[in-house]
Amino acid sequence: MCIRDRNNTSLLAGAIEKTYLYIKEKKIIEWVDLEAIVGKEISFNIYKMLEALWNKELSKSIEILKNIQEFKEKPEKIMGVLVREWRKLFLAKKLLREGLDKNRIKKELNLFYADKFFFNLRKITLDKLRKSLRALLYIDYAIKTGRLNPFFAIESWIIEFFS
Repeated sequence: MCIRDRNNTSLLAGAIEKTYLYIKEKKIIEWVDLEAIVGKEISFNIYKMLEALWNKELSKSIEILKNIQEFKEKPEKIMGVLVREWRKLFLAKKLLREGLDKNRIKKELNLFYADKFFFNLRKITLDKLRKSLRALLYIDYAIKTGRLNPFFAIESWIIEFFS
């Protein structure tokens, strides 16, 4: 909740109040209670999916995608995170090629997870980043215009660029 809402204390206070009203007399608050009240953190799940991809755990990443789908998350949210991350990777790779140092890139792209980011960046070429970003942008457009099944398209992208 804090990550999703940028530490907005009024939203957090609202979530706490909703939790109190929902739980009432219950002594132990369980994770499923919180999920029912404030929802799952979509970005966190997508980052777990991406981490599995970078670790060459293709089946795990697809399983996470299917879990995201089961929780009825909007494909636009998933695509937003994927496109944003891939754009950052692409820009960072280009800037490194142009001679910018990692600290400057970290600042320019607002990377708070720079070590892992640059470690993963070494695993992929600029050409592959360009092709996969282009594919993501096409998928995003096709989903928004109703031309592709969203989760099938994302799963296909995963298989194409990570297998």
